[in-house]
Amino acid sequence: MNKVQVLMSTYNGATYIGEQIESIFNQKGKGINFDISLLVRDDGSSDETVEIVNYYSNFYPIKIVKDGASLGFKSSFFKLIELSEHADFYFFSDQDDIWKENKVESFIDFFETNIPYLVFSDLELFGNEKGSLYKRMKIDNSFLTYKHLLLSDRVTGASSAINYKAIEIIKDSSLSLKEKIDYHDKLIGMLIPFVGGFSYISDQLTKYRRHSNNVTIKLVNSTTWMQRRLVALRNPSDAPTIHSIIVKLATLVEIKNSLENTKIEVNKEKMDFLNRMIKFSKRNYIGQIIFSFEFFNIVTSQRTGKNVVVTKLGVFYALLRGTFLAK
Repeated sequence: MNKVQVLMSTYNGATYIGEQIESIFNQKGKGINFDISLLVRDDGSSDETVEIVNYYSNFYPIKIVKDGASLGFKSSFFKLIELSEHADFYFFSDQDDIWKENKVESFIDFFETNIPYLVFSDLELFGNEKGSLYKRMKIDNSFLTYKHLLLSDRVTGASSAINYKAIEIIKDSSLSLKEKIDYHDKLIGMLIPFVGGFSYISDQLTKYRRHSNNVTIKLVNSTTWMQRRLVALRNPSDAPTIHSIIVKLATLVEIKNSLENTKIEVNKEKMDFLNRMIKFSKRNYIGQIIFSFEFFNIVTSQRTGKNVVVTKLGVFYALLRGTFLAK
């Protein structure tokens, strides 16, 4: 029997959390047997979130952590990882999504257990916003390598899961690395494929709820393509894609240090690539064209046409400004 633990951080999620909890415990396994438990950490809700979770704990194996601290989204999930119990697989959950009933079984079918392993899938965007650009979260991740995941965002926490070997690596990662990264799922997406392996599922196994007051949705729906790109070039930190790439570049040294401190062995090919990208991230190495070509080919490989040019310009401009040094 496979043991699955779901990790969920909550904050004022009373409106939707019941629907999400039900979708987690309504998972169906036709060919794979599994038991699900849910570990919830509340980050200081002022609505009825905790009461709703307590209510569902009468019917399902749910444990809620109420330590009174308001840590923020990233640190709350790192706390959940720290408190997680021994299980075969660990799924990350938002408080307001809905899981397709075959999600857990589909994920388990892709896992390897002898190495640290990450599985993630596409998502279906839904909600009460109008004019969303995409119905799917991803375009095409079927060709991904650890290089793509190390340098650009592809993994969304709400649609990802890791095995026991992987969660132990995240637990042992250095505090400075966890402080440097801006999201828990970004660290998982960078680190686990680099030291172990991963699989991508093209099926939309999570309904990813977008709210009408979501800042990103408002920006996308109220501005033209050109306006958003001009903003990105004027201040790269305001462009999500460019900002994410810069944060990842700034984190590479911490990843290397953390791996060395925990004595995790990584093959020579991967370490050589990591060292080249660390050199590229330093301004005095920007002139080394071989690193520039390799870097830009990777971070723009999913983009086409004018998006490739704008992404290259935006990232290069941000590097010239030394934006990554402040991260």
